Amino acid sequence: MNKVKWVDTNSSLILHCEGRKPITLNKDSDKYGQVSTFIRSKKKRSLVEKRILDYLFPSKQVIAKYSKGNFTVNKDVSLVYFKGQKDPVHPTIRQKLTEFYRAGIDCMPLVRFSENLMKNPSKDSRDQLFLFLLANHHAITPDGCFLAYKKVDKRNGHLYDGYTGKICNDIGKRVWMKRSAVDADRNQTCSHGLHVAAWEYAKGYNGDTLLEVKVNPMHVCAVPSDYNNQKMRVCEYIPWSLSKSPITDKFIAADKLRIK
Repeated sequence: MNKVKWVDTNSSLILHCEGRKPITLNKDSDKYGQVSTFIRSKKKRSLVEKRILDYLFPSKQVIAKYSKGNFTVNKDVSLVYFKGQKDPVHPTIRQKLTEFYRAGIDCMPLVRFSENLMKNPSKDSRDQLFLFLLANHHAITPDGCFLAYKKVDKRNGHLYDGYTGKICNDIGKRVWMKRSAVDADRNQTCSHGLHVAAWEYAKGYNGDTLLEVKVNPMHVCAVPSDYNNQKMRVCEYIPWSLSKSPITDKFIAADKLRIK
């Protein structure tokens, strides 16, 4: 008995997978393209069905193999665990892991991101980070950091923050302060700390030069509750490049890695 049956309507694929509700894949979706490729592959029917099921409903064995053992999941893949952790990962990580698998993207940037995130000592800060990433579609990088933006002033051949005018933000220079000196209270919307933001917010701030900065998740302290989660306070970042738009090609597949 076939485990997967399909009907091609020319504008969509209707899939009947054993034990599951019918699924409709519209022609303009990535899933439609990939499943259509499986169907046209001239492989044995049983192999085609397995590929479709693994693609649409990756099992815990599939995810474990794909992530090289860095992520484990429960039977129905509703909960995902990062290596060495007792609590499940944030739902966004679970979602991105599946999306990366389906898109054929190497999951190691997500592994490194999770490793860095778990080094952040505050669970509140870890959870708040996803509010920022989801609201602004920020990219994560191959080394497990993420991109944000900051407005600075160019003066005498150097870059300085637009607020105090004293903190050097030259490209590649580590900017940091003690974590204990950063206000981690999300409800304190304007307070002590190093500030980075979404592109739309940062471009309107004080300064004449917009910077793309790289932030390690371990250094996130607070995402203030105002301004639609478009800014955050951190204890460290690295000015990475001058920015003219929120789209970047500085990192391998960075656009595909955006949290959205």
